[in-house]
This record gives sequence, C-alpha cells and structure tokens, in this order.
Amino acid sequence: MIEQLNPDEKERLCRKLADNLPALRAKASLTQDDLAECLGFSRQTVNALENGKRVMQWSTFTSIVLFFLQGDEIRALMEAMDIYTKGVQVCLQPNHNLFRRPTMENLEQRGFNDSPKIINASESHMALVFLLDTSGSMSGNPIRDLNAGLNRFKEEVCKDKQTRDILDIAIVEFNSTHRVVQEFVPVEYMNEVKLDASGGTVMAPAIETALNMVNDRSKFYRTSGTVPYKPWVILVSDGAPGDDISYAIKRIKDMEEYGKVSFRSLGVEGYDSKVLHSLSGPKVMKLTGTDFTSFFDWVTKSMRSVSQSSPHEKPEAVNLSGNVVVDTNWD
Repeated sequence: MIEQLNPDEKERLCRKLADNLPALRAKASLTQDDLAECLGFSRQTVNALENGKRVMQWSTFTSIVLFFLQGDEIRALMEAMDIYTKGVQVCLQPNHNLFRRPTMENLEQRGFNDSPKIINASESHMALVFLLDTSGSMSGNPIRDLNAGLNRFKEEVCKDKQTRDILDIAIVEFNSTHRVVQEFVPVEYMNEVKLDASGGTVMAPAIETALNMVNDRSKFYRTSGTVPYKPWVILVSDGAPGDDISYAIKRIKDMEEYGKVSFRSLGVEGYDSKVLHSLSGPKVMKLTGTDFTSFFDWVTKSMRSVSQSSPHEKPEAVNLSGNVVVDTNWD
C-alpha cells in the first residue's frame, strides 16, 4: 500500500524544495530558463517559486523531484536536504522510473496521490482562471455567495462529459496580497472553495500571476501535441485597485492582440467600471446583488459552447441573463 503523506508534511516538503531550488539548479548547471523549458513552466514561475512569491503545490513538487532524480549526485543532495525523504520515495515508487527528459507520459500526466494534471491529453483543452477579489469589502454575503457559486459551478459543468473532459480550472485570490488557491486541474478535481474576505485590494501581482499561469498551461498543452483553446481569465471585483496596474493593462492588451488570452471582468456592487474596462475593454459584466448563480450559469454554458467548437473557431456566444448584464460604460 502506498504511503499517504499528510498535508502538513507535503507543505513542509514543498517549502523545503522551494528554498533549495536554486542550489539544485546550480548543481545541475541549469538556469531558470533551462529548468522552465524542461518542465513546461515559464521562467517567471520558476523565479516566483524560488523567491517565495508563489506557493509550491504538491503536483509541482513531484514534477521537479522526478526531474532531478535523473542525476545520482542530485538525488543524494535532495536526500541530504531532507527533500527526497523515505516517505517521498514510497509515495513516488509506482512511477519511479528515471527519465532523460520530461514527457507527457512520464511527467505531466502523473497523479502521485494528487489530482491528475490533464484528462484525455490527445484532445484540445481549455484553461480558465478565476481571478477573485477577496478584500474586506467582499465580506459577508458577497464572499459567501461567491463560494457557493464556485462550488455549484463545478457540479453543473461536470454534468456534461464533453465539457468536463476539456476544461481545466485554476483560482487566484487577491486582497492585500495574492495567493494561488487552486493550481490548474481538470475541473472535476477542483477542490471545494472556502474563501475568506479581508484586507485591501492589491491587484497587479495577482493579474501577473494569472497571466503567467495561462501561458504555462498553454505551453503544457502544446507539449502534449494538442492545440489549446484560447484561455480565459475572469476577474471578479467589487472595488478599485490600491496599486498601479498600468503594466498589467499593457500586458493584457499585448496577450489579447496575439490571441494568447481572453480577459473578462465581472463587477460586483461598488466596483470601478473604468478600471475593469481598462483591463477587459468591452468584455465587462456587472452583477446586481450578490447571487452569482446567473453568472456561473453563463460561464458553464460558455465553456460548453467552447467544447463544441474547434480551437480555430470562434465559439457561439452565450447571452447573459438574470441579474448579470453587460456594462456598457465603454468608450
């Protein structure tokens, strides 16, 4: 029977690997760019992991450890650093064949007692990031209803097999700081969402993280030999940012121009329409009240429409309904 590492031990191991990643790279004579290319990440992701700006997830830990196991000296170094522990060795044993270079078969698709990274790798896939404002102004009914809406969204979208099999979800929250709540997983493996609201509204780093994540995910899809759908980022906010988002605006526009992302926004009561339009252009919706049911119904139907199209086609648009309408304050 495979040993199950408890969540606290996994968290400790992830922190330990992140702290020692520069030393392991140096031992392997790898730059951040080299490691990113080998693992299908972006250099920004590797940099964020090494500098503590992004929390390492267990699936990322296992991918990096398995990559470094190709060298006996680095294996010994990981053991000395208390990273490649007996528990990790037992946990990874069923998939512990060494490899010269990560591939879809031996790296990206492994679960290791965690969520699989992709389902039906031979098919085109759709990446969706929910970028969520959890500042103090979202406390009470807004955050409660947002949690309920997200969890219901998972249930509803999984009822359609075609959509379920192509849709991968990630969640990033922002308040006075930002955090990756859910790394990309097939939607049916999305964890239950239990967000709390507090703090201010620092938006730019969260946007950067979300954009890096969709870039990473698109690279990952291409390593599987499939053409990805254009990824979506949906920002949900009820306020204005307390930081400078000018670079984020420019980056979104650049990525939109090259077809690398579709960045959409939903304004909750109290939101700054001008700010959201600066980020999403005309693709801004507004919510009346705090019931997110109609919004997530629209997202579900939109993802279903994507699943019924090809990556080179424009999916059929889904009309908004209920308490969600288009924000027309767009110049």
